[in-house]
Amino acid sequence: MKSRVLGAAVTGGLAALALQVLLVAPCPAGAVGRTAPATLPAAGARGDSATLQKLTASDGAAGDGFGYALAVDGDTAVVGAELANSGQGAAYVYVLENGAWTQQQKLTVGGLNANAYFGDSVAVSGDTIVVGAGQQAAAGAYSGAVYVFTRSGTTWSLQQTLTASDEAALWHFGDTVALDGDTLVVAHTGAPPNARGGAYVFTRSGGTWYQQAELLPSGANDYENMGMSLAISGDTVVAGSPGHDVGNAQSAGAVYVFTGSGATWSQQACLTESDPANVDELGQSVAIHGDTVVSGAIYNGGHGAAYVFTRTGTTWAQAVKFVGPLTSNNYGHTVAADGPLVVVGSAANSADVWTDFSSGWQKTGTVTDPSGSGGGFGESVALSGTTALFGAQGSSGAAGAAWAGDVGSCLVRVTPSGVPSWWTNQKPVDVTLTAETAAQGATVSAVEQRPYEQGAWSPCAGPLTFADEGSVTWQYRATDSAGHTSDPGFFVVAVDTRPPSTKAFASATCKHGKTASLKYQVIDPVPGSEGATVTVKVTKGKKLVKQLRLGDQPANKKLTAKFTCKLAKGKYTFTVYAKDLAGNVQTKAGHNTLTVT
Repeated sequence: MKSRVLGAAVTGGLAALALQVLLVAPCPAGAVGRTAPATLPAAGARGDSATLQKLTASDGAAGDGFGYALAVDGDTAVVGAELANSGQGAAYVYVLENGAWTQQQKLTVGGLNANAYFGDSVAVSGDTIVVGAGQQAAAGAYSGAVYVFTRSGTTWSLQQTLTASDEAALWHFGDTVALDGDTLVVAHTGAPPNARGGAYVFTRSGGTWYQQAELLPSGANDYENMGMSLAISGDTVVAGSPGHDVGNAQSAGAVYVFTGSGATWSQQACLTESDPANVDELGQSVAIHGDTVVSGAIYNGGHGAAYVFTRTGTTWAQAVKFVGPLTSNNYGHTVAADGPLVVVGSAANSADVWTDFSSGWQKTGTVTDPSGSGGGFGESVALSGTTALFGAQGSSGAAGAAWAGDVGSCLVRVTPSGVPSWWTNQKPVDVTLTAETAAQGATVSAVEQRPYEQGAWSPCAGPLTFADEGSVTWQYRATDSAGHTSDPGFFVVAVDTRPPSTKAFASATCKHGKTASLKYQVIDPVPGSEGATVTVKVTKGKKLVKQLRLGDQPANKKLTAKFTCKLAKGKYTFTVYAKDLAGNVQTKAGHNTLTVT
């Protein structure tokens, strides 16, 4: 993964942009400023991402819960609908062909009891799909069961039904599942008497699945519910335990890490936050890829957060904390990870994409509900390579929906440096674009720029130089050798080196104790700047007797400064001073007389 710095000499332009997936540009938050065109997205936003495709069930009905559970592997996706068929549940398989997702099959099984919740968990690996039914009465009420399907050609068939060897009522076996090749992990979060939770490892040999081991948390407290979330990568299994107490922080939450060697599995670590607090509930969601684990603590800080842990040898350490916007709710409700990409969902109808660059983790995208109807968009997410799924079980007339799209653009980022954070009275302004890619083995192959939404893209060969007075908005993007192109970012350069002037239009007269009205104007010669900090001083000879700090005032408009006049009768001088947005101070201050009668 390498960086590249490029540029060119340019001048500017403006246009509108319609966004579906907003990507966060790294330019300063204040770069757009007051005078940015109303058609621009929020400061630092980027757009033009590939359109998300909506997935719905061919026979969906209101209340099905379609989208509650998601899984994707390559060109195969599974969507659970746990409430379909009067709560018996169902799961739907989709395949990607010629750039479009189509429903391949609906998965159901016979013998399901009411409210079995078949589809409350799903997993896929190659030609194998696992569907959990955590409330199926396989060995007593709410004991649970798991169903394994395999594909031959384009047809999926039930291969085996799995239960635990010692399963009993209230176990909720199958509420969560995780699958990697011939290894399957199934949690039993509610096992009596103390609901500490646990999970079973199954392996497949010769087309038959066998129970291999039971994973139990060491040092767990009661009602931890370990297994509330599950993930597997190779010989490492991670299980979320949101009820885990950390010191005096009750239900701060934890993630247990187990590793396998042959048929032997052992606990390697118990991961907790660096800042645990009561009811953070770390472990409500979990994902793993290689030596990286991501877990959501949905109540951390009142809005939720996601934590990244990395492994060196056999030692785990917290690497970074992802914090969502203050408007988020249950941030980290669901997480997914693959390669350098992490997707973090919330209960705020959005999901963030974070990318692990050589320069550190950066939020490179925020995906929002394309329909704008809400319905829980992002409360479930899945990721395979650069293919992401986003569920919204309350969408489409409450039947539920999912959206699929490619987030490969998030692997490439461009960082502009040298952009003024506000209007500047210095010129020229030189902006340098630095690009990097997180795609393994790839390098940045091109950085391009253009006036905002105008004309063709041009390559950069040096710093972008802006010397003209006024405001200009500029776009940029980069492409790596793997073919990923970043969504366009933008920045604003606003140059004003000419000081304003002021006028005091007419003399003013007022009675003592009444309102005095002083008419004035600030003239700013640079189009677009249109603002100044104004102070009006009233003097008697050389003595200052009254000062009005008017703050930010519009330029090039006739204005009136008013105050209750308690000055003694007589003649005064009022003078108007101004400093524009770029910091230029007027060279000539307008003045006139004020007569108090």
